[in-house]
Amino acid sequence: MKPMANPLDLIQYIHQPAFVAENGLVIQANDAADSLLIKEGTPVLPLIKNDSEEYEKLTTGKLSLQLEIGNAWVTVHNGLHLFCVEKSYSSPELRAFALASQNLKDPLSNALSGAELLSRNETIRQDEELVRQLGEINRSLYQLIRSVFNMSDITQLGSGYRTQFLQQNIAAVFGEFFDRASEIVQDSKRIPKFSNLKGELIGTIDAGLLERLFLNLISNAIKFSPEGSVIKSTLKQTENRFSLTVENSIPSGESGFSSNAFSRFLREPGIENNKNGIGLGMSVISMIASAHQGTVLLSPYGKDKVRVTVSIPLNPNLPPEVRTVEQAIESNASGLDRFLIELSDVLPSSYYESL
Repeated sequence: MKPMANPLDLIQYIHQPAFVAENGLVIQANDAADSLLIKEGTPVLPLIKNDSEEYEKLTTGKLSLQLEIGNAWVTVHNGLHLFCVEKSYSSPELRAFALASQNLKDPLSNALSGAELLSRNETIRQDEELVRQLGEINRSLYQLIRSVFNMSDITQLGSGYRTQFLQQNIAAVFGEFFDRASEIVQDSKRIPKFSNLKGELIGTIDAGLLERLFLNLISNAIKFSPEGSVIKSTLKQTENRFSLTVENSIPSGESGFSSNAFSRFLREPGIENNKNGIGLGMSVISMIASAHQGTVLLSPYGKDKVRVTVSIPLNPNLPPEVRTVEQAIESNASGLDRFLIELSDVLPSSYYESL
């Protein structure tokens, strides 16, 4: 793994609020952090909005968590912790994403309707080549839908938007995710190994958001792992929390993540140049975890492997609400298969021939 430059040398080159901590205290802050009253000697733990347990265990990798001043990611280097706060919702980029996603939804809807009419045409259905081409068109449309929804959701999540939190059996919810994903992972020429909890695990979650989180993790694991490698996903409980871990191999010599892993707009040059998407997947993951008052840890594992662990409290401290399943807000997908949307970058076009 390529070593990170000394955080103390980097700090003043980071535009967003950033600071370096050692032994629980800030030892250096840039001008943006200083303007938020984060100065040398400031204790770190009071700045952490969600449970600090995951931070206190941090020894390697990158951890996404919530601070009182916004979502941040923490990078470990030689015992120092570099905190970088993500851009705020008021940033021009988020407003541009919101406007772009809104303007793209109607044309995409019209294109989907047109593709659906073509799929019902008997002349086309009897021609294997035309069916194959229709599958390619549908897959491309689903890839566009995924990008549009990521742009829309990153804006909504960034403004504190929340859909549907309910008391649910988390083991059953993820059991459904695992069952559906197992077949898809196999068809992507990877080997699935999914391990669920036995029995019930009751907690307050937004199942729709966690499905998005899970599918983004699986999509990344497929996209950046060699064919024939194992993709492992595990659900565990630790006292009053549950964790979802996804592990996958990476090509030899690649670090698997960069200092921009949780940035909404930046992507690592080279590793993703031939991949689809606009680089928002990991930000969607970290913001969904934050909506559940959870954390995301991205770290190297073993030899040429990457592990992503999402840790979420079973009963997050949410504002009091009375909601039922019937009151759930309709998904942006508008009835489309969420698995086919989220995994459109990694599934063969044959999945999209009969939509």
